[in-house]
Amino acid sequence: MLMHCNVDDCLRNLKIGKGAGLDELTVEHLLYAHPMLLVLLSLLFKTCLHDVVPLDFGKGIAVPLVQYLDGNKNSCDNYRGITISPVLSKVFKSILMQSLQSYL
Repeated sequence: MLMHCNVDDCLRNLKIGKGAGLDELTVEHLLYAHPMLLVLLSLLFKTCLHDVVPLDFGKGIAVPLVQYLDGNKNSCDNYRGITISPVLSKVFKSILMQSLQSYL
């Protein structure tokens, strides 16, 4: 059973200070929002479990990061990519992992 307390727990376990995704939301936006947001997110995630996950949950911003600061910055081998995902998809993933923990 997915309840708003699970949303709250999963949200508080995410790291703060990270960059915003395409939706321009950060963990801090959700942490300091009105408590009603937890109820609404719980309803959204219940719908996602039984129906369709929003397409935007799978979108992200790809960013190249330099691996070695003293290395050649003109070489592609000195970069690795990261993807900044929407914070709502991170919370949903955390809820799924928590729900499926006993089966894994």
